[in-house]
Amino acid sequence: MPTGGLKPKVRILLPDQLGPHFVDDKNQKILLVVPYDLTFSRELHIQKAIWWMSAILHRIDSANEQIELIECDNLEDFVRDFDEPAEVIGPTSYIARKLFGGKENFVRLPSRGFVTGETTFQKWVAERAGKRLRLEDYYRFVRSEHRILIENDGSPVGGSWNYDSENRLPPPKLEKLALAENIYPSWDPIDEAAFLKIEKLIESGYKFIGKPSRNKYFATSRKEAVAALSNFIKYRLESFGPYEDASLKNDWQMSHSLLSAPMNIGLLDPMEVIKKAETAYQGGAPLNSVEGFVRQILGWRDYIWHLYWHFGEDYVISNNHLAATKKLPDWMRDLSSSKIKANCLSQLTDDLNDRAWLHHIQRLMILGNWAMQQEIAPAQLVDWFDRAFIDGHPWVMAANVIGMSQYADGGRMSTKPYAAGGAYINKMSNFCKGCAYQPQVRVGPTACPFTAGYWKFINRHKEEFQKNPRISQAVFGLRRLSDLEELLHEESNKI
Repeated sequence: MPTGGLKPKVRILLPDQLGPHFVDDKNQKILLVVPYDLTFSRELHIQKAIWWMSAILHRIDSANEQIELIECDNLEDFVRDFDEPAEVIGPTSYIARKLFGGKENFVRLPSRGFVTGETTFQKWVAERAGKRLRLEDYYRFVRSEHRILIENDGSPVGGSWNYDSENRLPPPKLEKLALAENIYPSWDPIDEAAFLKIEKLIESGYKFIGKPSRNKYFATSRKEAVAALSNFIKYRLESFGPYEDASLKNDWQMSHSLLSAPMNIGLLDPMEVIKKAETAYQGGAPLNSVEGFVRQILGWRDYIWHLYWHFGEDYVISNNHLAATKKLPDWMRDLSSSKIKANCLSQLTDDLNDRAWLHHIQRLMILGNWAMQQEIAPAQLVDWFDRAFIDGHPWVMAANVIGMSQYADGGRMSTKPYAAGGAYINKMSNFCKGCAYQPQVRVGPTACPFTAGYWKFINRHKEEFQKNPRISQAVFGLRRLSDLEELLHEESNKI
């Protein structure tokens, strides 16, 4: 500690450390440092930029602490020029950790905003003695450690750790789920100030993607985040589990909470969200929905965070197991659906353009699935997901895209490629209705790009996949395709 053991009078917070749990002493001076190089200069979705700027301004406006906003062009210059002793809570990026760790005047505190710390994860890995890392194992470990949905004897409530089998229903034959209309946060003067600040950034040369909008869907303040959590628990948690994987063309939100974005910048502490869900179960909420929601946060979110550090800084750029080298297509880069004939991709591109958000299956089994089939370079995809999605950050997208979505690490994180044909999309959505392509058709002008692309993908990697018990049946399925040769030689999987 650089002050002879005395507590520094200053604490530095970064733009994803906006909640009250990042402050311990309201009398301590707080500097909220916003480095534009790491926050706004990466061609973000413009709605993500407006939302994030608004959250920063709301934090300053609502603070009871001594918070001062420090805006700087880049973090490196700020760190170099700042010589006063200061505390820094573990940053969420390698760049920030290196910069603050390179000077002795900074006291680095443990990370916050997650259920478990890095030392807990490292201990868990060490105790496994080289065994394969599995999300399910870590999820059960953390649930037991924190006594979440656990009986007095240590067993999981309901007798099962996992209710996935009950949470894969296709959507009902409705235009929208029969739920109360969600109450979104209201646009306020601080949101408007943020909108104008981003407009000035554009005038000064900053570039963004997506459509600007004053429609507000995601919390930008602690008060709004708490209200969004309560609204989800009351109106959407019950149906979240069964329909968490389903999609409807006219229901972009479905039963999803929209809490990942405010949680990822610290407006909510994950444990308070988990406890609210557990209390709802005790009050009668269905266990399959509560467990599925808890697993996304206590299991998946924490696991992805730890893998970011465990796999190392070069994980994204050094993993391309399937040798995918194609460039990101124009429609993804520009979020333009004008030339897309496939209903599912057109719909999701428009939704992403409009709100900077899609739910997890739409990301994994439609956008990610398509990119893997089409051999899009995984590092480019990581960068795009980070910039285009409102809840995207480097730690969020590294293992999610490289390991889970693209199988680019060869199975270090996921046991199989998450590939599927049009039949899956047809089962789990109503996107195929009225589409120019038919999900059951592999060749010809009406061939579904996902169905054709799936079999081409399996054929391309059949030597490897036939050794993987989780996907080997698909390789054997190639033998049953009477039109395989025709499929492989025609351009039937364009969108």
